[in-house]
Amino acid sequence: MKKIIFILIIFAFIANVSAQLKVDSLGNITFGNASSSIFGTNNNNIPITFKMKNTLAGNTGNGIYNNVSFGYGAMGNQPTGQFNTANGAFALLNNSNGSHNTAFGCCALCETTSGNHNTAIGEYALLNNDSGYETDDFDKIGGE
Repeated sequence: MKKIIFILIIFAFIANVSAQLKVDSLGNITFGNASSSIFGTNNNNIPITFKMKNTLAGNTGNGIYNNVSFGYGAMGNQPTGQFNTANGAFALLNNSNGSHNTAFGCCALCETTSGNHNTAIGEYALLNNDSGYETDDFDKIGGE
């Protein structure tokens, strides 16, 4: 009996969620009343993208640049640099063509525009590092 109830609950959940998902002819997926794609497309060259108030909040990367971000405004400049990872609100916000950067924490590497091979961990780590090369900041781990 418990198994049947569990299956019914799962079915009801799936039915409710699928009723809120909409897929247009291009493969864009929206939730509820959203008017623009917030989950990506089924085209293999386009990453899954998360947005909040039309601001980038997450990107799974793609075959061209391989940049990955998660956090409100993280890597919001949509850089042409390659192999960057940004996690945290506004991490790598202004990066335009820097490559191989790793930023974890609110505003980590926020002002970097063209720096390469930098690693910043923690809130505001390497905040003003505009074009540094192979710079790291681990002092901010765990806060101050």
